[in-house]
Amino acid sequence: MKDPTDCLLDRIPFQVLLKVSWESLAEMLSAKFEKATGKGFDSVQLEALKHRLLPEAHENTDSASTSQETSQSSAIHDVSFNQFVKSKLSGGSFSFWEWFFNLLELVERYASLEWRSGAIHAFISRMDAENMLQGSSPGVFLVRFSDSKQSGGISITYVNEGELI
Repeated sequence: MKDPTDCLLDRIPFQVLLKVSWESLAEMLSAKFEKATGKGFDSVQLEALKHRLLPEAHENTDSASTSQETSQSSAIHDVSFNQFVKSKLSGGSFSFWEWFFNLLELVERYASLEWRSGAIHAFISRMDAENMLQGSSPGVFLVRFSDSKQSGGISITYVNEGELI
């Protein structure tokens, strides 16, 4: 597995950054995905990635009124090396980087055409996928990146004679 900080633009060789802003990290993740697959992430997909890595950031979305509050608010969106590489994601046995890197490899090897064409709905939940398919004809399906306990998987939700599977 590659060092996740290798593709940060202003990185000094052999230096491990202790923290990086979410904005810098998001740019790097999108660039890495684009280089490997031919398509990066849009703002909605980056927001979903942010929620996966920093669920607490969505709990603190109130606008700050003072410069001290603004500074504290932006610090919430800093990502530590440990958070990114070592800490296990909620409900999983793998880190964000392990999940992301496995997903990247999967798409690069087997589904880059589908990713570039928009056939993969990216980071939507199972419930959102089921809601999107409500009222669809049998045989209609949706492909998305898995949000389960599996690291870097793809899930398919489909309509089967009156039920969603």
